[in-house]
Amino acid sequence: MALELCELRWSRQRRLEDQLGKSALKRLGRARWEDSVASTVEMLRSAFLPDAVVIGGGGAKTLKHLPAGIRRAHNNDALAGGELLWTDPRFRV
Repeated sequence: MALELCELRWSRQRRLEDQLGKSALKRLGRARWEDSVASTVEMLRSAFLPDAVVIGGGGAKTLKHLPAGIRRAHNNDALAGGELLWTDPRFRV
């Protein structure tokens, strides 16, 4: 399931996008920013229990170290996967 998670709240003042986007990389520095990405991935993994976790978007290619079990993909791959869930009979319940 492709989800647009950037709008979830990180704190009262910030959304995930504010904490994980390119502006956060500039504000926090690389090490703290990558720590934020890793902790967010773990938080979301615990909440959603996904089979796979894929990071996409502009900041994904900026990560020097991907959290364990994570892979990069282009945002278009998420759209194609979401379309398959609606059209491919293998995924019907």
